[in-house]
Amino acid sequence: MSCAAIVGGLAAGAIVTIAAGRVCAAAAAQPGDPPTFVGSAACGQCHAAELAAWRGSQHALAMRAATAATVLGNFDDASFTQGD
Repeated sequence: MSCAAIVGGLAAGAIVTIAAGRVCAAAAAQPGDPPTFVGSAACGQCHAAELAAWRGSQHALAMRAATAATVLGNFDDASFTQGD
């Protein structure tokens, strides 16, 4: 979906931003609404260059869920303590 299509379908109270010369928008949160995660794909609709630079970066890799496939360290027989 293009930024123009998003803007065209918005109701009053929407947030509109200018990114790299393009008008982009997202529905505005209302007071009392719980925060929600929209994901990188939603941001990439208006910020394609930033999303492309982020993908594959150390920061993007750090945001993955911790699984046997994504945790690169060897933590077998490791113990951790908190505090003193």
